[in-house]
Amino acid sequence: MLFLDRDSQRLGPRKRAPFKGVRLMFRNVILVLTAVLAGFGASAPPSDTDAWVARAMKEFDVPGVALAVIKDGKPVLVRGYGVRKLGDSAAVDANTLFGIASNSKAFTATALAILVDEGKISWDDPVQKHLPTFATWDPWVSREVTIRDLLCHRIGLGLGAGDLLFWPDTDVTREQVVSATRWIRPTTSFRSKYAYNNLAFVVAGEVVRAVSGKPWDQFVRERIFTPVGMSGSQITTLGFRPGDNVAAPHSRGWRLEGALTPIPATTAMRPCVATSKGPAVTEPPSSAAFPTATSMSGEVKYVSQCGGASGRCRSQAAPTSCPPSLYMV
Repeated sequence: MLFLDRDSQRLGPRKRAPFKGVRLMFRNVILVLTAVLAGFGASAPPSDTDAWVARAMKEFDVPGVALAVIKDGKPVLVRGYGVRKLGDSAAVDANTLFGIASNSKAFTATALAILVDEGKISWDDPVQKHLPTFATWDPWVSREVTIRDLLCHRIGLGLGAGDLLFWPDTDVTREQVVSATRWIRPTTSFRSKYAYNNLAFVVAGEVVRAVSGKPWDQFVRERIFTPVGMSGSQITTLGFRPGDNVAAPHSRGWRLEGALTPIPATTAMRPCVATSKGPAVTEPPSSAAFPTATSMSGEVKYVSQCGGASGRCRSQAAPTSCPPSLYMV
């Protein structure tokens, strides 16, 4: 998600960094732009908006963009540009679903924050208080890991450790993935170093399930997507049908050095495999959200109406208590 400043003279760094360890499969190769134009005086978007988008699409080498511009809590522009898949004519529109990859972690953190606000958990609760079977390689660390530790990427696992438990495609459940955590050797001591980790967010999603009695997917849909106005968004474990309005994944290769090319859809973009214990873990709580520009404009409107030290909403039309801002932890 890219926030554009009305007065900015550039769209971002012109040099592409040599990202290391970037996955071949990009859920978010196609750029989704949600722009909040604070202080923009008119009720319509700038006349050169289309030119901005054209520059952004060229700069970031993407075939399609969905853009939402919010002013004073109201959308003044929600529009699609380009195509959903290179080589196809199907156009991106305001209701095209885009995979936002690890930005999905924001919804997992918010789900937990709702439970904190309701007094059902504390950030510093040991994970084993809610998931008694949770274990890491070290028994002492297993007892000490808190919910806060999960979101802070500091439980001692290395960068991306455990990813192959659920990526690429898998038919195992989240419960089985969490159970396998105990067999992964740490690379650092507990809380001594930051290392980005998706597996910890699978565990966090299971905490949501254990405390709320609802699967992570259902909780996010009912407690965040629906109240905020994101009903058009999708959780990939629900699967997609042929012809659905969803942007295809693309890749420029492992080191981002090749030409942008569409890549085959994974199970996450096909009807999901159900198991006796519920949906397969095709996409975990670290990367499962597929919103649209229309639904994200609802999220931005919601966040813009909330604020202050008390976190109370300024609009009587919005819920009486706001979750924290929906940004990745």
